[in-house]
Amino acid sequence: MTPAAGFGGEVYVFKGLGIGAEVGVAGLDIRGNRNKMTGVGSADLSYHFFPKKIRGNAAPFVAGGYTVFFGHNTHTGTGLWGHKPLMTQGFNVGGGIDVFASKHVGVRFDVRYHGHGGRILNYIYPDLDQFSFVAVRVALTFW
Repeated sequence: MTPAAGFGGEVYVFKGLGIGAEVGVAGLDIRGNRNKMTGVGSADLSYHFFPKKIRGNAAPFVAGGYTVFFGHNTHTGTGLWGHKPLMTQGFNVGGGIDVFASKHVGVRFDVRYHGHGGRILNYIYPDLDQFSFVAVRVALTFW
């Protein structure tokens, strides 16, 4: 995979339980892919643990949910009227930690596994039946 970028948000709904959504793009290294970027979007549930010893300074979390891959080369077969669909569905699971430098601002370290059961990227990898990847992310978080 190549460098990726994106944005998203999460809200806490009840005692550490959160709901979030994000969208991003992979394939930012245009030398190798010739501007053939693949989009990734997800809707997730998360649970944040707030241990008493580090309460207010850090919050480990687990997350998972629905992922959609869209854009270049994400088709999984023939769609309506013989056109190839420009998306496929999948899932993601992972976790990380939010580390707070102040009361309301911190840094999030996150690792996610994205997978699906369809065949995407078959222009670049014609014999690939399934494509999955691990994303390591660093982001700002606001409490």
